[in-house]
Amino acid sequence: MRDLSRIRAASTMHDADGYAGNSLSAALLADLQDAVPYAASRTVRLESDPRPTDARYPGAPLWRRSEPGSDATLFDTLAADIAGWIATCGG
Repeated sequence: MRDLSRIRAASTMHDADGYAGNSLSAALLADLQDAVPYAASRTVRLESDPRPTDARYPGAPLWRRSEPGSDATLFDTLAADIAGWIATCGG
């Protein structure tokens, strides 16, 4: 929430249209503030995150960069992890 609030504040100071063309309204942030996260049975984190987790993967937090970027290896790793997790959910 802190990062999203900062992005919204920065975009309004510079007459920008949200973040990467996406509008971050006060109403959206208020809804997110009151949202309750889904109680996932599994947590995945980057290697740099010291909190408890079920799996860790190398990579940089792309959402914290000042300039847009991508990491194809991290993308492929996370996509494979999500696909594997979905397969265990049944249904």
